[in-house]
Parts: sequence; structure tokens; C-alpha cells
Amino acid sequence: MLEGPDSASTAGVCYRVSEQDAAKVLEGLDFREKGGYTRAVIQVARPDDPTVTVRALLYTANPANPNFYEAPLEEAARIITSAVGPSGPNLEYFDRLAEWLTSVGEEDAHIDAISALIRRSSR
Repeated sequence: MLEGPDSASTAGVCYRVSEQDAAKVLEGLDFREKGGYTRAVIQVARPDDPTVTVRALLYTANPANPNFYEAPLEEAARIITSAVGPSGPNLEYFDRLAEWLTSVGEEDAHIDAISALIRRSSR
């Protein structure tokens, strides 16, 4: 769980990367997250001991990035169903995100609304 004075909280997965692999992993992440994402180093609580925090790299989509675009829900659903990038179809990424959120008991009204529009349009 990430929490801060100027932010909402979020759930996610944090991966430990060895020093020898760090440059290669960072290069791949920077390529994948290059459009619309801002990179920051944050402190996150360890799941096995929430009193202990570790430094983690976080990519966020936010209006501070010049590539950020906040589309109306209908347009977002249309873009998600048709967009394909170097990392694959956006719909696959979106579906995996929605499934993961459900699997860990997290609710996201924005994701749920887009999911409903995508399901309706695929009928």
C-alpha cells in the first residue's frame, strides 16, 4: 500500500531486482512506460512487515507528463480496445489489470466503468 500526504493510496506488486540486472530491467521499463508516465522513487511497506519500508521505483500516469491524456470514458474504452504497442495489445494489459485488482480485493470505479463499456461494445 502506498500512501502520502498529497496522494491517494494504491495496491501493487513490488519486485526486487539484482544490481547486475537493474540497468537492463530499467531500460525495458523506461521503453515500455515512455509515453505518459512519470518515474519516481518512493518508499513502500513490505507486505511481510508493514513497519519496514523499502525504496521502489514507481511509474505513474499524471497530468504533469506532457504525453498524459485524460479521455472521456467512452473514448478511453475505444482506445483501449484498439490500441496495440510494442508491448502488445492494450486490451490485454487492461484486462490483466482489472483481473488483478479483483483478485486482491481492490475496487477501482474508473476501471470498472471502462470495463463495463468494453463489455457492452463487444456484444
